[in-house]
Amino acid sequence: MSVKAARTIYTKVVDFLKDPITPKKILKVDTEKLRKCGLSYSKIGYVKDLAEKVEKKELVFGEL
Repeated sequence: MSVKAARTIYTKVVDFLKDPITPKKILKVDTEKLRKCGLSYSKIGYVKDLAEKVEKKELVFGEL
């Protein structure tokens, strides 16, 4: 993926989800809405998996 494409998708996702973007918010959003932002199904799976791990405290960024 090009940097330009990644930046465009990132901007669309941020604009759609609004601040603050939280794991809970990511888990609630419909997959098709994230697809409309430009994310592939596999990337949506990765993002939701990461959000779930953070939500369950299986991954704590402050401890990395």
